[in-house]
Amino acid sequence: MPKEEHYDYVVIGIGSIGSMALWQLSKLAASGKKILGIEQYGQVHPHGGYAGESRLFRVAVKEGGELVPLAQRAREMWLELNAISGRDVFLPIGALSIGPKGTVPIEATLSSIKEWNLEHDYFEPEELRERFPQFEVEDNMVGILDLNGGGIRPEVAVAVASDAAVELGAELRTHTRVDSINVETDENGAERVRIATQDGDVLAAHVIITTGSWAKELLPEFESKISITPITLTWMMPRNIAQFSPEKLPVFLYDTDLSSGSHFHVYGAPSLDGYTVKISHGHERKPVGSVAELNKVVSEETLDEFSINASGVVPDFYESCPRYSVHHDGFTENGKPIIDRLKDKPITVAVGMSGTGMKFAPIYGQIVAELAISGDSSVRPKAFGVEREVLNQNV
Repeated sequence: MPKEEHYDYVVIGIGSIGSMALWQLSKLAASGKKILGIEQYGQVHPHGGYAGESRLFRVAVKEGGELVPLAQRAREMWLELNAISGRDVFLPIGALSIGPKGTVPIEATLSSIKEWNLEHDYFEPEELRERFPQFEVEDNMVGILDLNGGGIRPEVAVAVASDAAVELGAELRTHTRVDSINVETDENGAERVRIATQDGDVLAAHVIITTGSWAKELLPEFESKISITPITLTWMMPRNIAQFSPEKLPVFLYDTDLSSGSHFHVYGAPSLDGYTVKISHGHERKPVGSVAELNKVVSEETLDEFSINASGVVPDFYESCPRYSVHHDGFTENGKPIIDRLKDKPITVAVGMSGTGMKFAPIYGQIVAELAISGDSSVRPKAFGVEREVLNQNV
C-alpha cells in the first residue's frame, strides 16, 4: 500500500451513521470523486453502538417538531435499502406505545400524531387486550399503534448501506485503525486532512467523522460534550413463541408504575431468533471514560429483578433472562446529536447520537453528505449544530 493516498472524501467509522454517510456521499458527490470509508473492525461487528439485533423505529416520535419529517424521510430511505438489497433491513410492522392515559409518553405521542396528521390506531383498554393479548393491560392504559413505525435490523443495515456505497464506486477499508487526524495546507495553499493509520497516511480534501463512542479519541475538544454511556439489552423467553412473531407483534414501548412506586419503562421487538423476545429498559449505568472501560457483565440480582418486572408486562415470559448484551453510545447533555461542519475546517462531524442514531441513520447520512459536499443541508435541524466555542478550537 502506498504511504500516502489521496481522496476527495474519507468517512472514518462505518457504523450506523458512517455507513449511511458513505452510501449518500457515493450517490450525491460529483462523478469521479474518490470516496473512502475506514473502519477499525470488520464491515459488520459486535463492538459498535449499533449492535444488538433490532432497533425501534417510529414516525410518531414523542419529541415531535422537526424530527417527524426527518423520520418520514428516513422511512422512505429504509424502504429504498430494502428494495436495493432484497433484504428485510426495515420491518414495516408498526410501533405500539402502551401506557396510562394522560401520562407524558402517551400524550406526547398523541400530540405528535395530531400535529403531523400521522396514520395510527388508538386502543382503549378492552380493545388493546383483544388486539395484543401478549401484554398485561391495566384499566387505565391505552395503546397507540404508529402504523408507519417498525423494526430495523442494525447489523444488516450497516452491511447493506456500505455494500451499496461500494457498488456506487466507494472504497471500504476495514480492520484499519486511525491514530490521528491533522489539518494541513498542500502545495497550492488548499487545506486538507492528513489521516494517520497503522498502514500509512491517507490525505483527504474533506473528512467525515462518524466514530460513535470513539469520537473523543479523534476529537478531544468534544471531551466535555459527549459521555460514553453503557446500554444493556435483554431478551426474555415466552412459553408460546408463536404469539411473538413479527406477524403478530409490532415493536413496542410500555410504561407502567411498579408496586414499589417506581416507574418502569421498557421497549422491545418481536422474536427474530425464534425463541426469545427483546424487551429492555437499558439498565442505565454510569458513563465510562472510554469503550475499553465498559463492563459487559450484569449482576444476577439486576437480571432477576428485571425478569420479574418484565414478566409483569408480558405474563407469558419465564421469570428468568436467558440472554443479554451490553452496548454503548455517545450521549450529549441535551440528548440531541451533533451533526455539523466544523468552522473553517474541511471536517464534518456526526457524533453524540444519544441512543437515537440508528432510526434516523439514513437521513442523518444524507445530512452529513450534504454538509461535506456543499457546507449546508436544508433538512438539518439547527439544534444539531456545534456550539461556537467548540467550532473555534483546533483539531
